[in-house]
Amino acid sequence: MLNSIKKILESVVSKGIYDLIKYLLLTLIVGIAGLFYNFFALHGKYLLPYAIVITFIAAVTICLLILLIYKENNPIFNIYKKTDFQYILLEKDLFYDYTNLDCIKYEKKVKLKMLCNNVDRFYDKYNWTGDSNPIITSSNQMHEIVPTPKRDSYNTFEVYFGRTYKKGDVLDLKLSFIMEDKGRKADTAVSTTIDEPIRNLKIKIKVCEDYREGPANASIYPVIDGRHSIYYEKKYFDNDGVIEWETKNPEMLTRYSLTWNPPKQKN
Repeated sequence: MLNSIKKILESVVSKGIYDLIKYLLLTLIVGIAGLFYNFFALHGKYLLPYAIVITFIAAVTICLLILLIYKENNPIFNIYKKTDFQYILLEKDLFYDYTNLDCIKYEKKVKLKMLCNNVDRFYDKYNWTGDSNPIITSSNQMHEIVPTPKRDSYNTFEVYFGRTYKKGDVLDLKLSFIMEDKGRKADTAVSTTIDEPIRNLKIKIKVCEDYREGPANASIYPVIDGRHSIYYEKKYFDNDGVIEWETKNPEMLTRYSLTWNPPKQKN
């Protein structure tokens, strides 16, 4: 009962604020229009030759003001407004090698560009459904990988660089994951969620012919729990069992997924 009342109050307050913003915006537009009318009434004969230019500037200014107010109050634009990104990913390359069940390899290469000073770590996560816990290493021996508390279905960790980087610095980072899947329990999929700005994303898989059937499915979902894809395409393995999928500037809050079908079990 209390929760229902609380939701009703929140809805009323939200609607009231929204209506207030619309009223203030309308009042502002009417006020500006009135000022222009009075101004032109007094000085019209002097400004008449410039009427078209003045009208154009006024219209553009009002449109920009409306757009600014809309963006400030629209939740879609404010999702990452308060997020302080420490870096952007100029490149993110993922490679999943599923050819040997005793030694499955997953490599992640990222090129980081620092957006602020004193950056000393990289945040990451994974979700592995196979037999063993992954062994994670960095190609740089100075780096230290520290597990952090699990979040939802993801295992999270941080990669400490052993030094700090300043704004504008670029760092190449390569992480290797070694796993086992003798019981063939792992999901036949590789996916990544775009929760950081990325300039170029590349997903590459190599799957032994004995562990797949038919083409792979490349899909983009709006959120990690999205049931309906916003993009779908079939991709075919080459003679080496490899598929590559590259995307420029992938959209934030989307999940890129490559899935394939396991072979049908013979009776």
